Amino acid sequence: ESQVRITKTNNEAMARGKIVLLAQFGWGQMEAYQKAVRQLVSDEARARHRKISDYVAHQQSVVTLCTALMGLHGHEVKARRAMRAAEREARLDLRNAMRLELLLEDGPLDGSLQ
Repeated sequence: ESQVRITKTNNEAMARGKIVLLAQFGWGQMEAYQKAVRQLVSDEARARHRKISDYVAHQQSVVTLCTALMGLHGHEVKARRAMRAAEREARLDLRNAMRLELLLEDGPLDGSLQ
């Protein structure tokens, strides 16, 4: 049952085209997972065409996948810590992305006043 859930989550993330191969970092390296999640968050923050709701849904699928992968290999505590850290990063980067989007709507980023 958990394998089906992980496969479903993985397929959803892959369908969005933004997931990296987390397995390449090794199962016990929480920092590597967090770095991968931060990179995904950062990539999403730069994709201004994506709706905010899609962004949030995508982040949830990435966090869920990271947690499921680490949980599978006996790292439940690390998985929970990584998930909380990833969620904090996602919230911060989402706020920054929304600020950037507002700035871009207001005009050029060259510092000139209109």
